[in-house]
Amino acid sequence: MTRKAPRQKRMDDILEAAVNEFVEKGYDNASMEAIATRAGLTKGGLYHHFSSKEEILIAANSLFMQPVYDCMDKAKKKKTAPDALRLYIRSYLAYWETHPQEIIFVFLSLVKMLSSQGMWPLYKTYYTEMRSFFETLLTQGIDQGDFAPHDTRARSVALMSALDGAIGYLIMVPEVTLASMTAWFDEVFIRPIMKA
Repeated sequence: MTRKAPRQKRMDDILEAAVNEFVEKGYDNASMEAIATRAGLTKGGLYHHFSSKEEILIAANSLFMQPVYDCMDKAKKKKTAPDALRLYIRSYLAYWETHPQEIIFVFLSLVKMLSSQGMWPLYKTYYTEMRSFFETLLTQGIDQGDFAPHDTRARSVALMSALDGAIGYLIMVPEVTLASMTAWFDEVFIRPIMKA
């Protein structure tokens, strides 16, 4: 029998169960029944909230994007673009470094999204938001006289791609530290465009 719990708690339980199931078994081998069991629900109880594994995958990805949006919000409060970018880079990398289970899930999700064109709009939304965030900060830096003029779109795409790629490196290579990684990003992406 499905236990009674507040809706938000039940949703959190389902998403946590799904993430664990997807990470342990992969998307294709995970089942709605196994997710329901982990969440303490009947299969029917799970279907009351989600109609498919794909729907759960999308909801869990949205949940894991909230810390990224929090990093963006904190960065936007900085007075200068260089400070905002440095804070975002450090916060973003620090979050994922301390949440390895979540990053495994995000990477598994990306593989699923790449194989399902119907899910591409979800990634496109993320990509557009991130690129716009970086472009806005870089343009602000140019306008405020902190950065030399440059192709803000190209730098935004490169920075976003490098950050996502660096997460795995930061987690899997013990000699790479958060401090060294943030210093490398500063050296490659911020200092070269700083006005003297």
